[in-house]
Amino acid sequence: MLDPFPVPPPGALTAFTGPLSSKLSLPTLPLHAHEVIFALSFYVLVGKVFAPWISRKFVPQRYNALSSRTKINWDVHVVSFVQSCVICTMSLWVIFYDQERQSWRGSGAFGIDNWEKRVWGYTGATGLLQSFALAYFLWDLYMCSRYVHIFGWGMLAHAVSAVTVFSFGFRPFLYFYAPVFLLYELSSPFLNIHWFCDKLDLTGSVYQAVNGALLTSTFFACRLIWGSYSSILVFRDIYKATNSGYSTPQYLADAVKDGMKAGDLSDTQAQTRAFMDVRYVPLWLAAIYLASNVVLNILNFWWFGKMVQTIRKRFDPPWGTKGIGPDVVHYQPPDPTFEKPKSVTTSVPGAPATLTGLSEEGLEVLGLGRKDASIKDARRRAEELMGGPVDSDPVVQREEWSVYSKTRSTITGESLSKDEIEKLTKWFHATLYLCLGMLYLKENPLLQEPLKKEHIKPRLLGHWGSDAGQSFTYIHFNRMIKKYDLDALVISGPGHGAPGLISNFYLEGVYSEFYPNISEDKAGMQRFFKQFSFPGGIGSHMTPETPGSLHEGGELGYSISHAFGAVYDHPKTIAVTIVGDGESETGPLATSWHSNKFLNPITDGAVLPVLHLNGYKIHNPTVLSRIPEEELIALFKGYGWTPYVVAGSDLEDMHQAMAATMEQCVKEILAYQKQARESGKAFRPSWPMIILRSPKGWTAPRKVEGHYLEGFFRAHQIPLTKVLTDDAQLQQLEKWMHSYEPEKLFGKDGKLVPELRELAPAKGKRMSENPITNGGSIRQPLSLKKFQDFALDVPKPGVTHGASMEYFATWLTHVVRDNPTSFRVFGPDETQSNKLSKIYEAGKKVWVNGYLPEDEDGGNLDPKGRVMEMLSEHTVEGWLEGYILSGRHGLLNSYEPFIHIIDSMVNQHAKWIEKSLEVSWRQRIASLNILLTSTVWRQDHNGFTHQDPGFLDVVVNKSPEVVRIYLPPDANCLLSTMNHCFESTNYVNVIVADKQDHLQFLNMEDAVAHCTKGVGRWDWASNDQGAEPDLVMASCGDVMTQESLAATALLREHLPELKIRVVNVVDLFKLMPNQYHPHGLTDTEYHALFTENKPVVFAFHSYPWLVHRLTYKRRGQHLMHVRGYKEKGNIDTPLELAIRNEADRFSLAILAIDNLGDRLGNKGAATREHLLTRRLGCKNFAFETGMDAEDQTNWTWPY
Repeated sequence: MLDPFPVPPPGALTAFTGPLSSKLSLPTLPLHAHEVIFALSFYVLVGKVFAPWISRKFVPQRYNALSSRTKINWDVHVVSFVQSCVICTMSLWVIFYDQERQSWRGSGAFGIDNWEKRVWGYTGATGLLQSFALAYFLWDLYMCSRYVHIFGWGMLAHAVSAVTVFSFGFRPFLYFYAPVFLLYELSSPFLNIHWFCDKLDLTGSVYQAVNGALLTSTFFACRLIWGSYSSILVFRDIYKATNSGYSTPQYLADAVKDGMKAGDLSDTQAQTRAFMDVRYVPLWLAAIYLASNVVLNILNFWWFGKMVQTIRKRFDPPWGTKGIGPDVVHYQPPDPTFEKPKSVTTSVPGAPATLTGLSEEGLEVLGLGRKDASIKDARRRAEELMGGPVDSDPVVQREEWSVYSKTRSTITGESLSKDEIEKLTKWFHATLYLCLGMLYLKENPLLQEPLKKEHIKPRLLGHWGSDAGQSFTYIHFNRMIKKYDLDALVISGPGHGAPGLISNFYLEGVYSEFYPNISEDKAGMQRFFKQFSFPGGIGSHMTPETPGSLHEGGELGYSISHAFGAVYDHPKTIAVTIVGDGESETGPLATSWHSNKFLNPITDGAVLPVLHLNGYKIHNPTVLSRIPEEELIALFKGYGWTPYVVAGSDLEDMHQAMAATMEQCVKEILAYQKQARESGKAFRPSWPMIILRSPKGWTAPRKVEGHYLEGFFRAHQIPLTKVLTDDAQLQQLEKWMHSYEPEKLFGKDGKLVPELRELAPAKGKRMSENPITNGGSIRQPLSLKKFQDFALDVPKPGVTHGASMEYFATWLTHVVRDNPTSFRVFGPDETQSNKLSKIYEAGKKVWVNGYLPEDEDGGNLDPKGRVMEMLSEHTVEGWLEGYILSGRHGLLNSYEPFIHIIDSMVNQHAKWIEKSLEVSWRQRIASLNILLTSTVWRQDHNGFTHQDPGFLDVVVNKSPEVVRIYLPPDANCLLSTMNHCFESTNYVNVIVADKQDHLQFLNMEDAVAHCTKGVGRWDWASNDQGAEPDLVMASCGDVMTQESLAATALLREHLPELKIRVVNVVDLFKLMPNQYHPHGLTDTEYHALFTENKPVVFAFHSYPWLVHRLTYKRRGQHLMHVRGYKEKGNIDTPLELAIRNEADRFSLAILAIDNLGDRLGNKGAATREHLLTRRLGCKNFAFETGMDAEDQTNWTWPY
């Protein structure tokens, strides 16, 4: 058949390729060179244009989120898919429609036998097929050469082999078998689909199951059956050719000698080439074909077995059978890509070109395409394939880890003009100039005179490392604010990079608006520089003194949770949250990425995290900066985010990349919100995030004194540390600061030049002035029902049982219902356990994630819920802090023993409030209310690990201006206390109340009075009316109050002559002297209750030493005998647990007798012995029955 290609070979191209073809002994190549060029252009177009276009059209989120390496691999698979479809179609067409080729199966013209035609025969159609195959492998060779760091040397060797083999065909040689072996590619489309299934989270799906069946069946039929049969035929023909003894026929030699011109060949005349050898097939050529074909056939059988095994694994747990059955996804597998060990060769040099695609396939069938495979497993499987060792460590150094290579970004584009880039760069340089000024200078702010040591601060404090990256992020989001009229705030996770943001706040003018003495002129700049990290000035982080800040970033790990808390119920707000790569290693931060499962795109705002990978912490590389980028991307995709990478150090390129990426993120956020709000259906998008990889200490000198500075850990704090003692460093600092050209950024008077001032958002839109960051300015009081209307009826003290938490929950339900956008309840999966489930009637648990049918049966899940639960104390505490810092109200309920998990978080919040009290413009925010229940005395069923009331000790250490601790003894006191706490501001309120049934002591009127005083004598339980008491029985905490009253009853029963005063404490700080705490009692008030010279038996909820600490200044303190939890516990009954800690009713009564001295005489000794016997009896009863005696559990006040 004549060549069906519609365009004949151009004469010029034929003339150009003729000499080269003759030299390479490829005489038919000039006839098809134009076809090779056409096909090569086609494959390039598919890879460069079609693959990205169709991917962005149909799977935009997934494609855009791919790392640059994986995106290249994706495009290559698209080309491979297209090529295999094209080449298989052409092969089938040649086999069935090339009549001349079909005639080679029988006798033909010129007396040439069949095997001769199959070895040396030529047709134009087969030449066209050969051209398209060669073109693909030339493209493959280019890609493997350019991206050898991605595809490996094995793929490159395969490409070289394929180009060589298909070039030989233009001798011509074995044209008959070209379409035969190219039909191997019938399995390649399904192989590529299998790869795409893994990338599109369809692993284990019905689609992958069907494709797997087609893949294995075509592979088996085409490669094993058809391939083996065809190999036998080609072996036979090559054997005949090498043993025929033929010399070149004269008519063929003459044809070659005359030259080949366009149109010389016809479908009735098979042209062949004359070899230099006396035989048509030299031994070296036959050996290459025979060896490669044998190896390929062996590998085909090996690969088939591994392929079946690997496909089966896709449908074994935990991959599951996603997509089969109900439309409920039980398991979401991770991105299954695993980087190939670079030294693994997946093809055999010299093998036929039908190995195309098998490099990927070789990895896939071995399981090397699985993300869950370890490098060790990958290396082991690779060694099995290769029959020998591979490189010992395939991951040593990666170009992607360095920021000094070409700028890379997931989103490409050049949306910025040269003028915009120049202005952004100048603003950026202005902020960095201010950063250095804050770190170093106390005088000469504009460097209008040579820099001298007396201009430098005597103590250099602060951090430089993350300043540039944070400023860069802030600048680019400002563009989005102006373009899309956004409402936004910024949160700095690595708060020690505060200069990077504070410098922006100053340039925007906001800082001077809050602090008029820090004016926008030379004098103001001088004061701005000097105050930073300076006595009498401001701290080195994003402290409360900083306008626009609600997160200090001193203790790391809370930026994301604070950001989400700030945008809940603020639907128009975007929180740009800069996360340090060091911070990202903390447990709280790692868990808080899951906050996106609790964000309702209808009612809430959005968080745009910017993970700042600058590579180093104080002295060590960061984990996330040194893992493969595919792994990094997969990590955040697994968290449910769409990560976009911006990486580099070239400022102009980075501006373009960041501008395009920021815009993409903002568009996605706005689109998701629009979709949800217009449809009224909440869903969980794959929210965008940015991974910003820039040098640590960006724009600093790369080296100082021969050691790396920029891009290394040395840039973390003060970059040039010896400027006060080393003239060379002082000059280097001056040169560095002058490199930003401050004279072009600021006028001689120190004011920012007008052209740069235009870059700031309009007044009212600047992140540094967002009222959310001064939450008290927008806080509205809660709408609270009268808690008195929810009182528990207590007709007589100490005889009614009730669960305090359940009565509180009834009132709390109305608080939730009446404040639908300004109050939320938070808890670490314990709200129902803590007997607060009634609040679900007003607002269920927020859940913007997957649902199962079982959830309808009491799951109480709702995207519009008002209860925030996640089993991470850090995360829910962070949400609550962010929520109240941004002007709303909330309550955290938690098991008492595990509140210790957030000791330091509460500590940091208390410090924030204390510093806020010193800032005149900071408005008061709602108090941080922490309700502790499932307390130590009722954790008998969980045992020793669940018994720890020591959080109170932690809180007591904080500023008396900030912390409050309340231990209401019953339900009505709890209601009164909680109402007070919800109305309070700028406090950390800790309330301790058990959730089980207890005796109730006070009616509502008495409860309000008692709670208002915070401590008081209970007249109804005392018998010292009008007389000096012999003994004071004091208590604090619900269980201890009951035990103390029971002890009092025992004493009154057996020693009725004793005058006993019963005192109960609700407000723990009442025990402190008033000069140490504003709630403290004066000495007169204290001694009026506790006396100065009478023994006091104090039953305390927590560790007893705390009471001694609070009262150590009081007169008569040596008469204070405190019992509480003493770290003794197990699986005990409630009374037995109290006995273990000597805080039970019997032990308290015995303690009282022991401290009353000789006044009781023999009667006291007899009573003591009786109480010891009863205590032992209760203990033995618990050991025998596993429960407390009924007369003890049902005890009521007898008087």
